[in-house]
Amino acid sequence: MTSPEAAAIRFEHVSKIYKLFGSRQEQVMDSMGLTRFLPMLRRAQFQEFHALRDISFSIATGERVGIIGRNGAGKTTLLRLITQNFAPTAGHVHVDGSVQALMQLGLGFNPEFTGHENIVASLNYNGLVGGEFEEALKEVIAFAELGEFLHQPMKAYSLGMQARLQFAAATAIRPDILIVDEVLGAGDAYFAAKSAHRMKKLAHSGCTLLLVSHATAEILRFCDRAIWVHQGSILMDGPALDVVRVYEAYIEELNFRMRKETEALWAEVDARRAALHPHEAPPQETAVETEAEAAPPAPAPAAEEDLSSEGAPLPAWQRDMFAAMLDSESGNLPEGAERWPGERGLKIGKVRILDGANKLTDHVKSGEPLSVEVSIVAEEPGDYRMRVSLLFMTLEGVGVTRTFSPYYEQTLAEGEAVRLRLHMPECLLTGGEYIFSAALFKHFDMVDSDTAIRYDLLSRAFRLRVEGRLSHDPGLFHHPAEWIAVAEKDARARPLRIAS
Repeated sequence: MTSPEAAAIRFEHVSKIYKLFGSRQEQVMDSMGLTRFLPMLRRAQFQEFHALRDISFSIATGERVGIIGRNGAGKTTLLRLITQNFAPTAGHVHVDGSVQALMQLGLGFNPEFTGHENIVASLNYNGLVGGEFEEALKEVIAFAELGEFLHQPMKAYSLGMQARLQFAAATAIRPDILIVDEVLGAGDAYFAAKSAHRMKKLAHSGCTLLLVSHATAEILRFCDRAIWVHQGSILMDGPALDVVRVYEAYIEELNFRMRKETEALWAEVDARRAALHPHEAPPQETAVETEAEAAPPAPAPAAEEDLSSEGAPLPAWQRDMFAAMLDSESGNLPEGAERWPGERGLKIGKVRILDGANKLTDHVKSGEPLSVEVSIVAEEPGDYRMRVSLLFMTLEGVGVTRTFSPYYEQTLAEGEAVRLRLHMPECLLTGGEYIFSAALFKHFDMVDSDTAIRYDLLSRAFRLRVEGRLSHDPGLFHHPAEWIAVAEKDARARPLRIAS
């Protein structure tokens, strides 16, 4: 826990409750304090929504923290308390330093003003004067790349141009605390890459960064720590990779249950159609769809949080899942692994990294042999068809290489295991830290991955350290290649020779 003296942001038992009224008129009367003059029967009736519930945490100066969670979890309320747009219902919020918040594109910009006028107003509002103002103005104009539109009213801009303008103006300031809420994906691919580069510079400039995003790759790219907010409470707070790994498994569990519920509903529709029209031919289905529908239906996913005074209790299956996720000793998973849901039948048991001498290791030299061995265990007897995939990534979540095994077929008894080994005669990764996921598929079409049927997946579960060949190697992969000296057509030119 960060010491109070070093904390840029500190929440102490903070709660925030909103009143939900039946009409705009009731809300206005309550905000003006007029409801106390009305008879009891005519006073506005309202519900209470607990956006945040007794949360406490601290963020150190210069720390880079990602905030993740589903819609309605309380992330935006948390940020607005930091920017002091709202006051907490209970508890204390301490903020040490200037805050620059980029929480909604277009907010605070006048559509009648030109782009240039909006930039000047934004920089003046943030207190820039003299040479500092002139330098920031030039930087914003250069970054936004609006050309002749710079002196046109902002209402004539496309959404992408508006995104350029506000992001450029907001990030030209060097605040003590920078808050970015779901805006890095605005604009085209070129601008998104440009924005990401500027974000990386800001993140390493010493300012305290809070990034809210549903894109976990952005959290891993810019943040060292992550806080998972769920139904107004902090569910998990720790290293970004650990929190993201658990959060992704939770989201995949929700999606898996939703797909199963949808499949069950369509199966019921088909059954009723067949009962009403017994002589009508059933709709044609692919083998993949038939296999998926053959699985037993799972419980429906949790509904969105209701707005009751006590909050929405978690369904039993979510409580059990959270308990398993947050219990490091649960199950037989490899350390640090989070199991994504899949079809029943096969599960990944152990994953081992082996060096050239087939000894267990967690590191290898670039250019030396490397093997990854995957153990597969049958949950019940049956005839199985399977293939394994390994996906190697950087710690920031950037994919480096992915490999698939052939399909294998095997009859297995319950509890029986088989092993598959991926052997690399030469590890071509450059020096650095890597993570990889191991997946087991019943079906995976390289052309159409949406039809995949998964038995199991251990996401971002395994680490590998590679000792580089060079002291500085900016790449990620040594691609096999060959240099060839090509002779010129001019007969007088002599071909190049390899130096001795």
